[in-house]
Amino acid sequence: MNAALAKFGAANGLLAPRTTDASQAPGTAIVELPDYTNQWQTFVGQITDENLQGIHSQCGLSLEFLRYARTQGWFGLIDLEASGCAWAHPLRDGRGVLVGFSYAGSDGEWPHEPSEADGCVFYAGNANVRSAMVFSSILDAFSILDAFAKAGSLEFLFKVCAVIVTFGPDCAETVARLTKNATHVHVWPANMDLTPNGSANEIEKWVNELSIRVNMAGGATVRRIYTPGGFQSADEWCRNALPTLEMVSSAISAAQPVDLLALPNAQDGLPLMIDACQIIIKPPPLPDDVIKGILHKGGKMVLGGGSKSFKTWILAQLARCVATGEPWLGFPTIKGDVLYINFELHTAFFAQRLKELGQNSNRALEDGALTLWNLRGFSADIDDLEARILQRCASRNFSLIIFDPVYKMLGARDENKAGDIASLSNALERIAVRTGAALAYGAHFSKGNQATKDSIDRIGGSGVFARDPDAILTLTRHEEKDAFTVDAVLRNHAPVDPFVLRWEFPIMKRDEVLDPSKLHRSAGGRGSKYTQDDMTGPLEGGVELKDGEWFEAVNGECGMAERTFHAKKKTLIAMHVVVDKRGRFRLA
Repeated sequence: MNAALAKFGAANGLLAPRTTDASQAPGTAIVELPDYTNQWQTFVGQITDENLQGIHSQCGLSLEFLRYARTQGWFGLIDLEASGCAWAHPLRDGRGVLVGFSYAGSDGEWPHEPSEADGCVFYAGNANVRSAMVFSSILDAFSILDAFAKAGSLEFLFKVCAVIVTFGPDCAETVARLTKNATHVHVWPANMDLTPNGSANEIEKWVNELSIRVNMAGGATVRRIYTPGGFQSADEWCRNALPTLEMVSSAISAAQPVDLLALPNAQDGLPLMIDACQIIIKPPPLPDDVIKGILHKGGKMVLGGGSKSFKTWILAQLARCVATGEPWLGFPTIKGDVLYINFELHTAFFAQRLKELGQNSNRALEDGALTLWNLRGFSADIDDLEARILQRCASRNFSLIIFDPVYKMLGARDENKAGDIASLSNALERIAVRTGAALAYGAHFSKGNQATKDSIDRIGGSGVFARDPDAILTLTRHEEKDAFTVDAVLRNHAPVDPFVLRWEFPIMKRDEVLDPSKLHRSAGGRGSKYTQDDMTGPLEGGVELKDGEWFEAVNGECGMAERTFHAKKKTLIAMHVVVDKRGRFRLA
């Protein structure tokens, strides 16, 4: 160890853990920094106003905050003799005891002195707070604290929150001990998508290890903050965007819980296997609903319907209802900010629709509650849009994001191919996870008489469209004009009985009188019975078809449900009417 550092450590008793009160049990003591006597007082005292002005010019931190940090002993100026002076920060162990310090090395690293201080952290706060923010960079932490200082809220922050800076995954156990009584722990890492190659894995490892250790120590759920505006770090965001306290608070509020069940194993990159008894005893918190009994935050909902079934009107109605907290189709909503991504309507016509919806509402739409992103003419592959959507959403805490219609994001994908639709669904899933918002989107029905199909089989294209979302709502024409039967298939909520909506311009209203089972049947519809000719017709003339091609041909001709098709196919093969030739089917 450097002689000056050794002298400093020995003079201040930093080489061995110690507490200020022998009656305090290990793991409960959060001691203050030592009185500014001895060497520490000297090092803090060496920080002149000129030094603070230099930091202000170089890092952009306000002089007000820097003076406050100096009085709190959050950094000191130490003499490294041959290599000059360096900035140092105090380190604490899992009991909150001062055990050493970290200093700015000439190679850009922050070595610890003494070496026993490895795994210790910078800690600012007291033992009584129930919340903590954890950073991996002292500059990130100071930049966010500076935003509170500029708003005159720094003293208030430390009444409710502690601030911790770690130095990698090895500090996870220390953080866990310091936060074992906390109910809220927020971690603010660098944005992985913007980090240099190789560092993203380290960031992910850091976040994952912290989340597991903190949860095991006290049961707190770790929430992850994403730096807004497409910036790599909180420091970069603060330097360039000059965020207000309101913007910082919004970023914190938008933090997403780290899903312990989905965390990857360090050895194989797959999620950890977890004892079921543990998650029963300490279950992860359920996400908040956006539409009560239908859709929760982080979930996906598809609204399926035939051509001109008012899907865009209904989705616009949904957007306004969530933005104002009004019921939607008879279901209560939880008021929250909404983003509507419109690929279909001209802006002027969409604005007209919103005005007409507002005239049929008792609640005014507040500024900022509903954001419209008009992308008509800019439809693109979801692979191109995903990063831009995440960047636009990073500084907002949207409860609901609506895509209308979803097929505009297919790009070169084939909506009839399961693999193509699965990749689209995965991209939507990532948007839901990163933003924490619920997603809703419209999809069209397949051809044929919808009355003869199961509700889940009515949406066109690959079956993935109708099986991936957490909530599936289908609008099937009722025998009454301008009426539709709604069937709901829900993954995470209790079943909902079918009901009828009636179109009363410009909104849909529930009709409690009409029978939901009275569906409109196309002229010449075949009801629920099919003939053998329905199955064999597409194979006539020596035609050979793959399974999916055969089903699409039969379904398009008579509307046969997929489940019915496979049952009849099995019968025809058993009767030797149809031959299965290595996955291709033809008449015998």
